[in-house]
Amino acid sequence: MPHLGVDDFAVRRGRTYATILIDMATHRPIDVLADRAADTFASWLRDHPEVRIVCRDRAGSYRDGAQVGAPQAMQVADAWHLLNNLAQAVERVIGRHRADLRQPLTSHDGRTEDGLSFEDGDREELDIHGRPRPLVSRTRDRHQQIHERIERGDSLRAIARDLKLSRGTVNRFAHAAEVDELLLAAIHRPALIDDYRVYLHQRWMEGCTNASALTREIQRLGFRGDVNTVRRHLKPYRNGAIPVTAPLPHLTVRRVTDWIMRRPKHLTDIERKGLDELCERNPAGHDRRVRSPPGTHDPRTPQ
Repeated sequence: MPHLGVDDFAVRRGRTYATILIDMATHRPIDVLADRAADTFASWLRDHPEVRIVCRDRAGSYRDGAQVGAPQAMQVADAWHLLNNLAQAVERVIGRHRADLRQPLTSHDGRTEDGLSFEDGDREELDIHGRPRPLVSRTRDRHQQIHERIERGDSLRAIARDLKLSRGTVNRFAHAAEVDELLLAAIHRPALIDDYRVYLHQRWMEGCTNASALTREIQRLGFRGDVNTVRRHLKPYRNGAIPVTAPLPHLTVRRVTDWIMRRPKHLTDIERKGLDELCERNPAGHDRRVRSPPGTHDPRTPQ
């Protein structure tokens, strides 16, 4: 067993952790240690001098344990943690360009995800089916109420009490001189169904119109909502308001990170075109490369 994999796992999350040891040749567990302390790991390694490579995460305890218990072994970072570290770096980079995500994607004919052209001023205040967004109206009304009360000289505490809002919410509205500052967040707030709109559109066009069956399908894909959410989303479809083309995905930092991290051949046509469009918006994204952040180490000597 010259190639050893080591990682921790929760016995009781947040309180008690143990260590699992894997034979990397067979990918099968060979032992479990009672904790994840460096001394415990070092003691086990002393009894197994045949270990030549230790594949681990970047935890300091496993680094120290391997250095003491198996000085003859090379330490390498495991693939999952390398990819996870890379994904975190990509997510930080995308987060710094969040402004580029506020503008919706366009389809091939220059129209936006909801079927309206960029010239339509009210485009962003409508949902995918062209209906006014209740959240937008509520945000406008609340901003007006709060600023009218401030002009009258009312304290933020009194405003929060009378409008039955938290102090944090009132502060946020009070510090926004223009309602548009708040609408950016309101308009682009993701909904549970967003990640599955394209899938539901494709399945509907294939002839599957049963909301319960479609709910079960997307729940297997990770959807955490219920059938009522799916029914509300499909109601315009049943009324004949079926988009000519599949709805375009909302842009979030997490979604764009996922597109970049995925193999190009696993991207759908919509995702590939969306990523190309984002790269065109931002010259820094043309290469789709992320420079290693300062302090990045050689994977053969993980920190």
